[in-house]
Amino acid sequence: MDESDLVSGAYTQAEEQIRQSALNSGILEQTRHNADLILRPILEKVAGKPVKFRY
Repeated sequence: MDESDLVSGAYTQAEEQIRQSALNSGILEQTRHNADLILRPILEKVAGKPVKFRY
């Protein structure tokens, strides 16, 4: 295993830990709510058609 594999593995593990912490604290649910409330109307106005987010 070379250094780049170790670094890549560390980043992957860190990303998963951050994601799990966000899930545990409710940040992701709040982010989804904010996207629906704020981003959807802006994107629909710019696109001129309905926008659907996938989670």
